[in-house]
Formats: sequence, structure tokens, C-alpha cells
Amino acid sequence: MVRTSSSANEKYAIVQKRLGNGWLSVKCIDGVIRLCNIPKKFSGKKKEIIHVDAWILVGLREFETKKDKCDVLEIYSPQEVASLKKLDENWSVLGVEKEDTFIPTLETGTVSVELDTEVNVDDI
Repeated sequence: MVRTSSSANEKYAIVQKRLGNGWLSVKCIDGVIRLCNIPKKFSGKKKEIIHVDAWILVGLREFETKKDKCDVLEIYSPQEVASLKKLDENWSVLGVEKEDTFIPTLETGTVSVELDTEVNVDDI
């Protein structure tokens, strides 16, 4: 099960740069570029999977007066990213379009089919 944003202080983000010393530069879904800390729970091998263009969930720091820092809460795998793209979010801010399903039309000589449905060729 994919962990999704559960409050206004949790934002989806894409890693732009690895800055070293456990810090990242990330672009959040609200369009703000923030400094992001990698907590100790992500040290070791988990820290290595946080690469440029990786999707992460970040927690904004409520105690900061200037809201330009955050902390990594979750790292998403490619399969989890695919399911996140189906959520009703403004992904274009991150440079990603919402995952659309291609449905051919009858005018082009093909048949419209919903994904994840079996089709009997004799019915076409």
C-alpha cells in the first residue's frame, strides 16, 4: 500500500540535486524548491536509492519560521509512482503529466477497451 500525503504539511516532491551531508534540493508539488534533510532512518542502503528525479514524500517543518526546509518521510518505488500519478493532484508543477490511458476510437479502425479488462476477440 502506498503512503499518501495525509496533511497540509506533507508534500510530494522530486529530488533535483544531492547536496551532500544528508541534504537534498527538492521541488515540491506546490512549486517551492526546498532544502530537504535525509533522516537517520534512511541511512545506509536506503539513502542510496534517493537519486536525482526520485519521488519522495516530505514533511514541512512547522517549527521553522521560514518554510524552506523539510524532511524525507517516504521514498517511492517506480511502481508506487505509477499509482501516485493516478491521484487527483497537479503533477504538472513537477514537470510530470497525469498518467492518461490511451483509448483508441472507432474512427481510426480500432476498438475502445478499458485497461485491466479481458476482451474476447469474437465479440469485436
